[in-house]
Amino acid sequence: MPSPSPRVFRRWLLALSLCAAVAAVNVIPGLGQRPLLDAEARYALVGLDMLRSGDWVQPRLNTFPYYEKPPLLYWMIAVSYRALGVSEFAPSALAHVGTALLVLALASALVDHAAGLLAGLVYATAVGPVTYARYSFPDAMLISGSRCRCSA
Repeated sequence: MPSPSPRVFRRWLLALSLCAAVAAVNVIPGLGQRPLLDAEARYALVGLDMLRSGDWVQPRLNTFPYYEKPPLLYWMIAVSYRALGVSEFAPSALAHVGTALLVLALASALVDHAAGLLAGLVYATAVGPVTYARYSFPDAMLISGSRCRCSA
C-alpha cells in the first residue's frame, strides 16, 4: 500500500484535530459542576478504592467484591484519579472524544475523507452522546449512549 502524500496526511491530521476539538469543547466545559448521581458515586468509590488498594483485578466497594459492571469503567476512573487527582472529571468525556475520532476514521475508511469528517463531527455534536459523556456511566465507554435504531 503506498504511503499518503504529505498534503493528504496534513488534511487527515487537520480533520482529526478539528473533530477532537469539537468533541472536547462540547463535553469538557462544565465537568465537575454538578454533584455525582447515586450510581456515579458508587463507581467513583470503586475506582478510588482500586487506586488506594493497588488491587486492579478485583473491584471492591466498601471492602466487598463489586461485580455490577465490567472493570473498564473502574480502571479508567482510577487512572484519571492518578493522572488528574481525585475530582468529578468524567473519563467518559475522554471516551467521547476518542469515539468521535474512531467514527471519523471508520467512515473515512469505508467511504472517503469528507464523509469521515462529517460523520465524526455529527457524532461529536449529537445530543445523546454529548449528554452521556458528561456522566460517569459505562455507557459512553461502551458506545451504547448513542442509541440508534437504524433500518436497512
